[in-house]
Amino acid sequence: MNALHQDLTNKVVVIRPEGLRREFHALPHRLFRVTGGFGAQPETLGQKIFGTWLGTGTDDVHNGMDVERLATEADLQALEHARLAAQHPNTPAPEEASHA
Repeated sequence: MNALHQDLTNKVVVIRPEGLRREFHALPHRLFRVTGGFGAQPETLGQKIFGTWLGTGTDDVHNGMDVERLATEADLQALEHARLAAQHPNTPAPEEASHA
């Protein structure tokens, strides 16, 4: 069982920030690729979902009821922008560059 009441297997979801440490509340840190678990299925009693945090590549277990929504293409682009900013900290973000 999960908060979205749908099959989450092999989908990227956004985890609610309330269950995470404050430094992980930003969207790029909340993207989780679900690989399985009873919580990934809509009609099971279990709530654990297994998967990988996209920001770190770390495998983890989370509660399916903490899923906020399915990730969008814009969410995945935000993760990519965050990765690029971390690799090149002196380069302005695209929206900052257009206002310079």
